[in-house]
Amino acid sequence: MPANELRNLADTFRGQLKSGIVLLGTETEEGKALLLAAVTPDLVSRVSAGDLVQAMAPVVGGKGAESPIWRRRGAGRDPNRRGLSKGVERIRERLSG
Repeated sequence: MPANELRNLADTFRGQLKSGIVLLGTETEEGKALLLAAVTPDLVSRVSAGDLVQAMAPVVGGKGAESPIWRRRGAGRDPNRRGLSKGVERIRERLSG
């Protein structure tokens, strides 16, 4: 799935949520991982989309965004599902504290 379609999908999901976080990942045609985090406005102060992507991206051999905006993406060389799992771990850390 191309990056723009992944962003549109995240925006659609986030728009349907009253409160929540969307984590999406896909493998590009070039065989690279593409990760995306989107956070509803009410949770941005507790969970940064940039922080989530920074947690997920190293797992797939990449880098993520640094700013705490609502929608950020990261890319890496190793598409695997562990990247999304790392994002879920980070969400649990941020929301439990």
